Amino acid sequence: MKQFKKLFALMLALMLVVCLCACGQDTQTDKPTDPTTGTTQTTDPTKSTTQPTTEPAIPDGMVQYKVKVVDEAGNPVVGVMVQVCTDESCLMPVKTDDAGVATFAPAAEGEYHANFLPGVPAGYEADAEVFYFAEGETELTIVLKAVA
Repeated sequence: MKQFKKLFALMLALMLVVCLCACGQDTQTDKPTDPTTGTTQTTDPTKSTTQPTTEPAIPDGMVQYKVKVVDEAGNPVVGVMVQVCTDESCLMPVKTDDAGVATFAPAAEGEYHANFLPGVPAGYEADAEVFYFAEGETELTIVLKAVA
């Protein structure tokens, strides 16, 4: 019985090692992506064509909201926390990227508005505290004025 327990423990440890090795395998494809064109190149030397990469599909009835934050000169405002809400709920807040864009996870279609958390960023002022998407639109641009 004692040997059985040792053998069982050894088998469990071995299975754990195998699982960890399998999970850590590189899942990258052998098709490099050209960063200038966004296309995936085939590695078959007989085929010289490239295929455009596709973005993940958004489920039916869902849309992806984007908020772009710029200054009066059109320069992106980076690192600003933006939240998109309906009257009933809010999506997780997102910071603007290097292009000044906050892209939210797909959400149910509805009447959404955007606001800044905790408020308009320091050094800027805005015409409003809440910004509304135009009817049927999923992208919104907010222009901030620099405070001197």
